[in-house]
Amino acid sequence: MPKFTVAVIRIGYACQDMEVEAPNEEEAKEVALDHAGGESFSEHHSEYKVDYVTSMSEEQRRDEKRGLYPDKEDSAN
Repeated sequence: MPKFTVAVIRIGYACQDMEVEAPNEEEAKEVALDHAGGESFSEHHSEYKVDYVTSMSEEQRRDEKRGLYPDKEDSAN
């Protein structure tokens, strides 16, 4: 059976109310965005989409059977 490499993208959504001091709403947005990287967010929704798909060549499948082409799990460790 043919094998494919599928690049999957995970997009997470989270929201947090932040209190900031600023002279106006536009500045408040900038201040909040500047501080957002240091905050802890709880993800409440995720989406998944496929970025691309490539077919494994016959040579890659042979190499995989001989242990020369690492599994995704092996390369992650």
